[in-house]
Amino acid sequence: MGIRYTSMLELAFISIERARKFSTLPSESPEVIQDRRPAEEWPEKGMVEFKNYSTRYRE
Repeated sequence: MGIRYTSMLELAFISIERARKFSTLPSESPEVIQDRRPAEEWPEKGMVEFKNYSTRYRE
């Protein structure tokens, strides 16, 4: 019974430690960085078109 409580306490401490690590992570950068915007002529939407494309598994 003492071993069970000890392991439960250890798991609780690990959970707290993980939560603290996640709370101190740096935030992600903003979606749009004004100083790093693409040129005005850059297309609004992108598209990839495959012509005569094939693929296969390696032998």
